[in-house]
Amino acid sequence: MAILVLQINRHKKMIKFLTNKKRKRGFTPLEIRRNNLLTGQDAKKRNKFLTGFTLIELLVVIAIIGILAGIVLVSLNSARMKARDAARQSDIHQIALAAQMYYDAQQTYPDIDDTPTAIPADATIGTFLSPVPHDPGSGTYYWTDFDSPSDTFCAWVQKEGNTDYIIANRNGSSEKAAGDTVPPTTADECNAI
Repeated sequence: MAILVLQINRHKKMIKFLTNKKRKRGFTPLEIRRNNLLTGQDAKKRNKFLTGFTLIELLVVIAIIGILAGIVLVSLNSARMKARDAARQSDIHQIALAAQMYYDAQQTYPDIDDTPTAIPADATIGTFLSPVPHDPGSGTYYWTDFDSPSDTFCAWVQKEGNTDYIIANRNGSSEKAAGDTVPPTTADECNAI
């Protein structure tokens, strides 16, 4: 008889628990019943429900995070490319300033290769720029004096992601688009930029 009363009381508590709207839940209740063979004090534990997230909800959140991460990585890549181009612009400008300071001190530009060549790793421009900077990416800085070191100096680099160039000569540094005789092949072309 006592077992029957105990079971009726348990059923009343279960009905009261299920109809109680104040119970706490997660987003989606995940109802798991405990083992039915429990007796005595363990019978109270049997009627508790667990709450949690469903697999679909977790997959949707993971997909949203993946999409946002992809968008951020694409925007960061273009920002890195622009930063490397800004470093190239600054480096070529520094090469032009060092060549001008060398000219002011020596009344001639540095005697470098007569044909356009990549700037060597140990290159210097007197004591004014030691060592000459190198490309922050995978490009190469080029320079030449076109066989006339006394009045011509030319250095350039191609910008990343397009065909534009940054060029430095005795007049300073500037950017030129492809098709504007870049890179220069003669001293006159370099000085005209």
